[in-house]
Amino acid sequence: DPYCTVTLGATTRRTKVIKDTLDPVWREMLGGMYWDGEALLECCVFDKDFLSDDSLGTALISLDGIPEVEQTVTVPLQGVQTGS
Repeated sequence: DPYCTVTLGATTRRTKVIKDTLDPVWREMLGGMYWDGEALLECCVFDKDFLSDDSLGTALISLDGIPEVEQTVTVPLQGVQTGS
């Protein structure tokens, strides 16, 4: 049951939990985040559990050069314990 926290500068947003999947795709608008021209977008993926949530990995994404239009981005996670 993965979900993702997305941090840009001092602002963090959280996606919805996607139930029963090992290959999640989030198509959400996370408003109120403003890029200062330098900060990296940090995406931390977690597995939602009853007692505590487990980290599945993290991705840092440079926004430099990315056009300001909606697009799909696939980024490998760092710090993955197993799998990819």
